[in-house]
This record gives sequence, structure tokens and C-alpha cells, in this order.
Amino acid sequence: MRKKTMKEEFSGFGDRLSCALSRLKQGYVQEPPGLIKAAVVLPLIIGSGNVDILFTRRTNQVKSHRGQVSFPGGTVAPGDRGVIDTALRETEEEIGVERSRVKVLGTLPPLPTVSTGYFVYPAVAQLMPPYRFKLNRREVREIFTVPLNFLFQEHNWKLGPVETEDGTFTSFYFRYKGYLVWGMTARLLRKFKEILSGEDFVY
Repeated sequence: MRKKTMKEEFSGFGDRLSCALSRLKQGYVQEPPGLIKAAVVLPLIIGSGNVDILFTRRTNQVKSHRGQVSFPGGTVAPGDRGVIDTALRETEEEIGVERSRVKVLGTLPPLPTVSTGYFVYPAVAQLMPPYRFKLNRREVREIFTVPLNFLFQEHNWKLGPVETEDGTFTSFYFRYKGYLVWGMTARLLRKFKEILSGEDFVY
């Protein structure tokens, strides 16, 4: 049998990931009282031989998570038609990617933030080319990508204290080219890593 090339392996990555996410058992979610409902997109850029995850770095002008690395997203608004609608709306508002260019592959279990009182619903999505970004400079300072295979190398991860303006917290975290990723974003990625580790994926 002919061995698949790297390009062939990654050409079906999005479809295989969507199937893996669909197998997650996500029943009724009891939302913790007192937390603000929010949603984010975990954005994937799937190339011919690689997969990258896109991150945003927030400005110091926003209300919460100032200067931190996060995914595009925000709080659920009264006019939103659900948490995925929230995630897509916020992605377009923050980094200028139209929802027609965002292919939702599935969702991950919701989780609370460490210190700021949000209950976050994550959607995993593929950004479709051509890649055109227009940052909301009041909210987003910059965007950057991290290769998926970097995140799947366990030695790149640490568990320990992280100092922030809100205090010191124990969290999973990693550093990549000077960026620090921790808190809810890191926990979301750990869950994503756990799901993919149980599947036949190429990183």
C-alpha cells in the first residue's frame, strides 16, 4: 500500500477533526451561577503540510485580560442566536474574518476562566483562505500563530505559578517566541490536545 504524503494527510485534517469532535459526549450543561456567558473560536489554519493555531494578544484598553494571549471571542449579546453565533460575531469584530470564511468543525466542553468570572463556550473552526485580517486596534494588539505540533510536544508545557495583574495563579502554560499562554486558553488547548491524542492524527 502506498504511504500517504504529508500533503494528503493534512488535506483531510479538518474533516477528521470534525468527526472526532462530533463523538464527544456533550449533554446538558449546568452553567455555574454568577458567571458571565461567553464564547470563543479556536482558529485553525490548515496548510498543505502543517496546521497552525491562531492567537490574539489583547490590548491594555480592554476591560479584562489586558495584554494577555487569548482566542477571538467575547460575551454573549442579547441578539446572538447562540454561542456559536457569538463566537463568529466576535471573531469578525476582533480580527476582521467574515463568518463565511470560518468553517466550524465542532465544539469543546465549556469551562470557566481562572479569575475573571466568565463561563466560556469554545468552538473549533478552520479559517478558509484567502487569509485577510483587519484587527480591531482597540481590542487586539496583534495576532500570531503557533504550530500544532509544538503544542503536542509535552516538554513545551509547564504547570506552575503565573503572575498577573490580578494575582498569582497556578496554571498550565507555555511560552512561544516571547508569548505566554496560560489560564483558560491553555486549559482549552490541553483539552484539545487530549482529544486529538486519542485519534490518528499527523502533527
